[in-house]
Amino acid sequence: MSPEADKILGVFRDRGLRSGAQIHPADFGDAIAWEGGFVRDDPVRRALAELFENGYLVEYEAAFELTKPGERYTYADEAPRTTA
Repeated sequence: MSPEADKILGVFRDRGLRSGAQIHPADFGDAIAWEGGFVRDDPVRRALAELFENGYLVEYEAAFELTKPGERYTYADEAPRTTA
């Protein structure tokens, strides 16, 4: 998992949100920097694609939802964690 992807999932962890919880894309702070309605940084775009493709997050029109696999990764004791 890339550090950028881990940072995005960390937003769910920091808020104590579990699978099924949704967050508006604008509420990710510096984990996802936006510019003109688009993700500003290419590594963050790749991280989001990784999370969607691997089933960690589901993208809706106005929110990202944490899935069961995303919850397992986010809250697993053995999962490596990066700090924000």
